[in-house]
Amino acid sequence: HADSRITEVGTPQLVVGVNVRALPIGPEEAFVLSRIDGVSSEADLAAATNLQLDTVARIVRRLCELGAVTLDAGPRAAEIRPFRATPTPTRSGAYRIGPITETQEARASLHPAAAVENAAELAEVVDLEREQKLHLLELYARLESASHYELLGIEPLANDKAVRAAYYELVRLYHPDRFFGKNLGSYKPKLAKLFARITDAYEALHHIESRAEYDKYLRARRRTLDFERAFFNQQKQAAEVANALAQIEHAAQAGSPPIAPPANTQASSVAPRSGATLRHSLAPPSDAERRRTLARKLGLPSAPPPRVSSAPPPSASAHAAEELKRRYDQRRERARVEQHDHYVALAEDALGRGDLATAANALRIACSIAPENTELAARLGELENRAAAELWEAYVERGKYAAFEGRHAEAAESFERAAIGHPSATHFERAAFHLLEAGGDAKRAVQLGKQAVALAPHHGKCRLTLAQAYFAGKMRESGLAELERARALEPDLQLIKDFAARVRRGEI
Repeated sequence: HADSRITEVGTPQLVVGVNVRALPIGPEEAFVLSRIDGVSSEADLAAATNLQLDTVARIVRRLCELGAVTLDAGPRAAEIRPFRATPTPTRSGAYRIGPITETQEARASLHPAAAVENAAELAEVVDLEREQKLHLLELYARLESASHYELLGIEPLANDKAVRAAYYELVRLYHPDRFFGKNLGSYKPKLAKLFARITDAYEALHHIESRAEYDKYLRARRRTLDFERAFFNQQKQAAEVANALAQIEHAAQAGSPPIAPPANTQASSVAPRSGATLRHSLAPPSDAERRRTLARKLGLPSAPPPRVSSAPPPSASAHAAEELKRRYDQRRERARVEQHDHYVALAEDALGRGDLATAANALRIACSIAPENTELAARLGELENRAAAELWEAYVERGKYAAFEGRHAEAAESFERAAIGHPSATHFERAAFHLLEAGGDAKRAVQLGKQAVALAPHHGKCRLTLAQAYFAGKMRESGLAELERARALEPDLQLIKDFAARVRRGEI
């Protein structure tokens, strides 16, 4: 079938941020949309929805055209998809109308980059064996995401002897001296970066103090990431919203049978019963006809008939259609209120148990169902701030270590989240500083810097960071003014002196 060819393209993925309520889709399309979880193929969706495969393919194509769904890359997606464990239902506490479940994927033994086997890199003629290329590419693909323990291939409880053994084994394989004089091509910079990262991991885990700091960072990172996955699971929330909207639409359309037209609508087309007498078999002449007859008798030209409205009176079928629409709107609004109340009740129940993530997710779905409810949106904002307040210290720990390792984007995000939970000049200033170091949005850095200065107007370092943000945002005059304020507050601070000297030399 022509429509089934779309199944060769890849796995449907929800597009984050799409307003599903505004999509011009019917209940069947909304039902399929509610089942898209990012891992189910079109065949899986067909089985889950009891629809034909070509019907699901057609609906997916339609959702792609509307921008609500994308398809993952390439015809080979099915070949390289990692092993997926059998989905296990997990209670999230959320009110569900359909069988929505969370799934957890088993971790693949190799990074997908190794499974893809980039043909261009593997085909490159260098002094490396194919297995060496594959292993190097696999490790290189995990450099940014792997922990020190994962990179060295050891358990978090491994002793120092195991740390040294793992490190020296990797040195034996990847020390640059081993490849001296060999043609490495594009693998040379990868090898240098990989070895530097392996050495950093060893240095952090080999010493007791640095390992303790790193373990503290890992705990903070794990705690915050677990929270973010539960609190900001946009894909899951979008699926639940789509499911709720589909149920609302289904309830609206599952009303009483169509209304029969009123009896008088058929009077003009039904013949009188046998024996019935019509009082007027002919209609009396109209005023216009009488005028025309009188004009003919007097030998005068016929006067034009007076203008009358050409709009026909509303038909009985139109009345019936309006009544059907009114009843449909009533059923739809009743179903919407019921869904809204269910999710609000869920949020209240979750709050009573102290489950902030479930409560926030339920309120987000309720807000999507009733976007006009500003009071509900305000409650959601308060809940998000409350959740952030419970985790601000973990975010600070995560930000500090990320900054130490030079991961400025992660540090900026961590300090900004810490500032939401515990507003302080230091948190806002660090968020702005690391955002600038990461080459991020200068306007956002200015906003964060302003918040830091508002909380600590006499702090020279906050003024300096705001000045740096102004310069990064091409607001030179504001930057110069803020730099002068910083110098006036703390004229001996070396950071301020160094930045002022760079400005004078025209480096900024």
